[in-house]
Amino acid sequence: MAENYLQTPGSTTTFYLKYLAGRKVLEICFRTKEVYHYLNLPSQVWKKYHKTVSTGGSSGKFFNEQIKDKYEFVKIT
Repeated sequence: MAENYLQTPGSTTTFYLKYLAGRKVLEICFRTKEVYHYLNLPSQVWKKYHKTVSTGGSSGKFFNEQIKDKYEFVKIT
């Protein structure tokens, strides 16, 4: 489970990230408490995102550069 979930307490953009591998869905909870599902996200992108954030990189920067406007999404809340 640890490789599919990541809290981002130091981020000003996100609260947590969760990857649903079987569905290729990235769930992001933003600091605004809004939750989005990004669809058809390849596992390689998730692994890179997880590694970036786990090693002190910016969750918001990665999201803006690698995910935002590149994948279809659905607002959950």
